[in-house]
Amino acid sequence: KEHTGDEFNTLVRQSSDSQALEAIGRFEKTYSELTSYRDSGTLEASYDDGNLTENAIFKTAFVSPNRFRFSYTESPDSFHSTSHVLTMEGETVKGMSSYDDQPENVDGIQLGIAGLYGVTSTTSGNVPQLLFPGYGASIHLAHLTLIEDSTTDDGVLCIRIQGTNLIGEEETWWIGKEDNLIRKIESRTDSKNWSVITYKPEANIEIKPEELEFTPPSR
Repeated sequence: KEHTGDEFNTLVRQSSDSQALEAIGRFEKTYSELTSYRDSGTLEASYDDGNLTENAIFKTAFVSPNRFRFSYTESPDSFHSTSHVLTMEGETVKGMSSYDDQPENVDGIQLGIAGLYGVTSTTSGNVPQLLFPGYGASIHLAHLTLIEDSTTDDGVLCIRIQGTNLIGEEETWWIGKEDNLIRKIESRTDSKNWSVITYKPEANIEIKPEELEFTPPSR
C-alpha cells in the first residue's frame, strides 16, 4: 500500500523499533553538525525483472552552511545514460543535465535535490538532505529494526537498519558504527529487481574551492 507523507510518518513512528529510531537520530545529528563533507559513490541496479540495468558514479562536496556540489554520471550502457550537476553558492542554486543547453537557476536547494531524486535513483537526496537541516525525513522507511552488525568490503564495521520504503521494497542502510556516516544502501524487491548504493565518505576535512564550482555535466 502506498501512503501520503503524513500517513507514512505516522506509520514510521508506530511500526518501528525504538533502538532503530535512536540510531537514526544519532546519524541525523552527526550530518547536521558537519562543517564539511565529501563523498564518492557508485550505484548498481536492476529493474523491470532484470531487463533494465543502471550503473552510475556520483560525488558530493559540502561546506557549511551553503556551499554544495553534487554530480551524477551514468555509464553508457545504462537505460538513462545521462549526467546531472547541482550546485549551491550562497543563495544561488544551479542545476544542469547532459541534455540541457545551459544551466538553470533553481528556487532553493530543496527543490534541486527533489528534482533529481528519481532520475538519480535517490542518490541526490540520501546524503544531501541530511546536510541541510529542516529538509524533511532523512530515511523514508517504516517497520524499522536493527539487524546484525556487519563489515563493509573495505573493512568498516556498520550497524544495519532495515525497513520498508514508500513503495513496499525492503531497504537496508549500513551506518559506520564509529562515525555515524552512511556506507551503503541496499534495496530489494526480489532477485531481479534491486539496487546497491555504496559511499566512501569523509567528514570535517578541507574542501578545495574547485570541488564546489559549477561545471557542466559530461555528455
